[in-house]
Amino acid sequence: MTWSLALAAPNAEGSISVALSQRCIPHHIFRIKKKAVRRGRVVELLVPAFPRYVFVPYEQCGTIASDPEHGGVTGITGLVRFGAYEQGPEQVTDAIVTELVSRCPDGNDVLPTPTDSNDPTAIDLKFGDRVRVMGDQNLVFGSIGVYRERVSPGKASILLPWFNGMVQTVVDEADLEKIPQKIERKRYRRGRRGRARREVMATPSAVRMS
Repeated sequence: MTWSLALAAPNAEGSISVALSQRCIPHHIFRIKKKAVRRGRVVELLVPAFPRYVFVPYEQCGTIASDPEHGGVTGITGLVRFGAYEQGPEQVTDAIVTELVSRCPDGNDVLPTPTDSNDPTAIDLKFGDRVRVMGDQNLVFGSIGVYRERVSPGKASILLPWFNGMVQTVVDEADLEKIPQKIERKRYRRGRRGRARREVMATPSAVRMS
């Protein structure tokens, strides 16, 4: 099968997938898992891996992208074309789509989330590290908080002091500066021998001579 790329309206991928499924039209909208903060809690969401792109069969792309009154799907605004308009929509080989599908471990068009080890923008921070917020354009510039986790590429969740508690917020990882942990010096206690010597030295000389 040869595929084409239909262009979806912003945030319309979900409704388009429902409409295509109702018509029994094969399609693919690849997604990835992404962490985000909602009402002070970190939640995991499924977001499009290729925003606004829907893989549809080439043979049916003309009808799918037509006016809804003539069989088109509401939410599709056009087809991806790299050349002249007369050349028709761009074709995507089945090998490319098959390779993308093979990356999805559960067969549900959810691609594996990129790991920090493969991300050159990742920084050396772990849960509980104390950090300082830098960046002149940041509203919490200079604040000292606690690092929680990476919620998306380039974004991190931290805890900042707020009145009598802590509040969670998301900032750019590039604006975080790790605060080195202070090394506490151990206090050595004198042993019994030292205490006994001090007691002898504090005893009056007349008593010591008797």
